[in-house]
Amino acid sequence: MAHYLSMPDAYPPHLTSLLADFLASTPPKDAEKAIVKLIAGSSESSDEFDPEGSWAQAILGAHCRRPHRRNVVDDGFFSEMAIEARLLSLLELPEIQPVNPGIIPNRAIPFSKLDHAKPGDVGVFHEKDPMFADYLVYREVREEAWSKVSLLASTDCSLYTDMPFCLQIANTYMNRLTAHDLQRAERLHAPLCRWGDWRSYEPYITRTPLAFIGLPKNSALWVGSYGVSKKREDKRNFKKGLEAMLDWLRPVRVFVYGPMPRDVFGDYEGTTDFVCYPNWTKMRHKEASRGKLD
Repeated sequence: MAHYLSMPDAYPPHLTSLLADFLASTPPKDAEKAIVKLIAGSSESSDEFDPEGSWAQAILGAHCRRPHRRNVVDDGFFSEMAIEARLLSLLELPEIQPVNPGIIPNRAIPFSKLDHAKPGDVGVFHEKDPMFADYLVYREVREEAWSKVSLLASTDCSLYTDMPFCLQIANTYMNRLTAHDLQRAERLHAPLCRWGDWRSYEPYITRTPLAFIGLPKNSALWVGSYGVSKKREDKRNFKKGLEAMLDWLRPVRVFVYGPMPRDVFGDYEGTTDFVCYPNWTKMRHKEASRGKLD
């Protein structure tokens, strides 16, 4: 990462300064703890630290991750998954066909927890991107996941509200690519719809907003509310994006991973059938209280 620091416009000035000081003074073994302290600042409450909250935090978090032996560009951005894809719009995002909205899973299991999956569960990717990076890189990892659960949603590649738009496009492409690959293998439960700032859910450089290109209309979709609406601005963007999604795609059923706060979802009751699934931690606590923990 050090070479990026010589580029004055690579990051916002305050982040460049933080990165320079951080990388110069922090041994890798202490990086994760230092990152939390650095980002949290003077906050006394760990609840205020949101590891999924911004692109800036993701940059800092990359310092303590083990690098893969392959990377995203080795084979043309996972070109094998694009076989037979029909590419739509100026941005050429893979088209996803409508799915059966009648398949309602028992539970939503994050990718890293698929060993706990049971018949009737669906796999989801609502966790930090590095947790499912191997799913994108290695075909054998994808096939292993398919052996643990019969259906999955497409990957939840992060779209932060402070993320450069070109990266929002790239991560949206990754989402559509995995959805196409799953659909081609008859493993797609429903595609996930994810948006970042206003440029992703309103017409910007394309007539159809980025977040909705390639997604089917009058179908079932997944959205993730877990951890994306802690800050006022993030909550505002999430609600406006949700409204835009309902207007553009008119889904007949929306599966929600995470809470459904009334001040976000309340205005849209009756517009579609929302099916809510608790996040992994909350689900496990509930199962433990009922004596059903495996």
